[in-house]
Amino acid sequence: LTDIIWEKSYKIGFKLRRTGINMPLTDILIAAVASHYNYLLLHRDKHFPLIKGVMGLREKEM
Repeated sequence: LTDIIWEKSYKIGFKLRRTGINMPLTDILIAAVASHYNYLLLHRDKHFPLIKGVMGLREKEM
């Protein structure tokens, strides 16, 4: 993982925790990579829609 993705992960986690949401680091890292490369993240996970509200993640629940 690049420094940019780690920084983005930190910012996502910080913003989520400020709103009272605690999320697994793995989900935050996956979201940061998807966001960095502008990928559409297809998932079956309740956490990604919460990240979308914080940072504009392109996601779709399957």
